[in-house]
Amino acid sequence: MQLTYKMPATELLGVDRASNITFFLLENGQNVWGKWRGNMRASDQRAIFGLVIGRGQIWVDGEEEQVGHNVSICFGTMRETVWQRSYARLTRDPSL
Repeated sequence: MQLTYKMPATELLGVDRASNITFFLLENGQNVWGKWRGNMRASDQRAIFGLVIGRGQIWVDGEEEQVGHNVSICFGTMRETVWQRSYARLTRDPSL
């Protein structure tokens, strides 16, 4: 799998999930209100979000402060969001 993203420097990542996500958006050429969509390694998901979201397409919406996970349906012709959390909810309890 070819990666379409860059990870922020490890010294920037901490326990605050919202800050980690913001650094991730900034590292990938966005601003804090930007959007990113793509596949991400499990180790990188754990470093940024504090948990592994899944194998499908991960999306980050900085304007709405949302993180989600899409999977392919209908033989790959459509995508469906199967998991979605706000930054605040992810920070409080990532398992929800």
